[in-house]
Amino acid sequence: MGNNSMRFLSAVLLFMACCGLAAAQDVFAVEALNRAFEKNTPAVCLVSFTHEVADPRSGDTRRRDGNSLGLIVRPDGLVLTHGHMVTENAKPVDVRVRVGRGDSEKEYPAVVLRKPDDVNVVFLQLQSDAPLRLPSVAFAQNPAIRLGEPVALIGLMGETLDYEPGLLMDRVTAVLEQPRTTYCLEGGLRFGFVSSPVINTRGEVVGVTGLDLSRTEGGDLYTRSGHPLLYQAGLLIPHITTPPTQETEKAPHQDAWLGVFTQPLKNDYAEYWGLEKRGGLIVSTVVPDSPAAKAGILPGDLVVIEKGREPKNGDIVIAEIYGEWTIKYFRKQGKAVYLEAANP
Repeated sequence: MGNNSMRFLSAVLLFMACCGLAAAQDVFAVEALNRAFEKNTPAVCLVSFTHEVADPRSGDTRRRDGNSLGLIVRPDGLVLTHGHMVTENAKPVDVRVRVGRGDSEKEYPAVVLRKPDDVNVVFLQLQSDAPLRLPSVAFAQNPAIRLGEPVALIGLMGETLDYEPGLLMDRVTAVLEQPRTTYCLEGGLRFGFVSSPVINTRGEVVGVTGLDLSRTEGGDLYTRSGHPLLYQAGLLIPHITTPPTQETEKAPHQDAWLGVFTQPLKNDYAEYWGLEKRGGLIVSTVVPDSPAAKAGILPGDLVVIEKGREPKNGDIVIAEIYGEWTIKYFRKQGKAVYLEAANP
């Protein structure tokens, strides 16, 4: 009995020790939080910009100043920020990024890169005459993210607190598997913590916080709007390794304003209407007296723009005439080519 009792007691003690180790790995020690904060804070920066927001009813543009959290993800000045900076009806101009603190603080102009299709973030490229060697975050490769796991977020406090870096605690409260794996966070997300690095109890940066676009904001397949999410590292690393290209900015008189607001023609819509699954747009709004309205395009019309294809007689084309963009019918008689108004 004595030996059996001793073995049983040893097993109980071993079980308790294992449970204690597991519990220790599921909470943050203050020292670990401070190490993670000191390591990743230098990559946190402040993005300032002017938002140009188009009114879909009138076509008028409003301007307002804004700022957001930025995260340096490559030493050469590639910065990640939240995806609501660029939406269907809004774009940022005069983008500036403040890097560093105190005497080492420096502000850089930045250009907006083409927004990824698969995750609601925006990438910026800092502009500098000299090569940049900035502190940046390093994302863990394929980290395990578990339901109920506590995480730490590093963001920026508000203007009254001088945009100083701050720390928040959160937790993974749900894992959705369809249409792709999506991790939901627990609490309401302060704006200064949107696109903040998400750190697990092992000190790894496993992703960034984010908010999906709603369908009215131009969201497509991945639309989990209204709840804070964890965009896992696997969604971000391909865009960091091969950054998106720069959005081409044209002179004001060359803007291809056609007077329509659209949403993507997704495969399920194409299947419902019996169309080929090759992409396209659904027209949701047509601005009165715009080129699109004069061409007879109506809300609910389906539009597929085929760039680079030689137009055929009778095609509807988008054409630039004396610096202005318009929609016309393409007509060809023999070798003669002319454009015909849709409603002459």
